Amino acid sequence: MEELVVLSSSIDRRSTPSAIYLRCYPFDALRMTGHRIAVIGYARSLGHDGMQIYLDNGYASTGSRPGLAQLLSLVRGGIYKTLFVPGRWVFSIDDREAGAVSVRLEELGCQVLELPSPRVVAWAWMAQPRHAARARHGFGRRRG
Repeated sequence: MEELVVLSSSIDRRSTPSAIYLRCYPFDALRMTGHRIAVIGYARSLGHDGMQIYLDNGYASTGSRPGLAQLLSLVRGGIYKTLFVPGRWVFSIDDREAGAVSVRLEELGCQVLELPSPRVVAWAWMAQPRHAARARHGFGRRRG
């Protein structure tokens, strides 16, 4: 089973809209809900809102990916300047091919932003002044 899903929220036309690309194989009945929520949260934390989401659901990375093809066409037309992905693996399971797609998008003028690793997120959270004191004194940790 294959499904191209294009989900949109209200796009702010005052600025260049950003997009999200997801690909899942085999088919995911939940449409990658966890990944979608994480990527939307990350994008919003960077000030992006109203992203268009392109999901190639059930499409293997070795075959056609209509969502990615549509996204590349729109990037080529200057519609998107920022693309959020959970990881470059959404482009392909082959690291070289995934890297080539990412480079192609960037050559077309679109910045590709991946979710940071959980470790990076934790360190960034701990570095914030309001959390550093709690961490230093062990507040919020489970005892025993």
